[in-house]
Amino acid sequence: MYNFDEVFYWPPFTAMSPVVKHTSRGKPVYDRQGKLVYEEVIREDGQANLDWLKQNKHTPDSKPADWMNALLPLKKKTTYSQFVVSIDE
Repeated sequence: MYNFDEVFYWPPFTAMSPVVKHTSRGKPVYDRQGKLVYEEVIREDGQANLDWLKQNKHTPDSKPADWMNALLPLKKKTTYSQFVVSIDE
């Protein structure tokens, strides 16, 4: 557009994220213990942090109130860091 002489190079975005593995019919794959099987793929879009989801015990069936309480709790607990904001504040 501006005909700059410089050539800029940066490596492609190749961050890896665990994603649930699916069969050819689109159903999730489970191992022998009944746990979901994850595979590492290159992340092209945003994605939820699986560690945070497990820590807060969220699933696709979680209610909106559960999500709201995890993101913006009603009261601050002593275990939270000083940077956590609560509705009470």
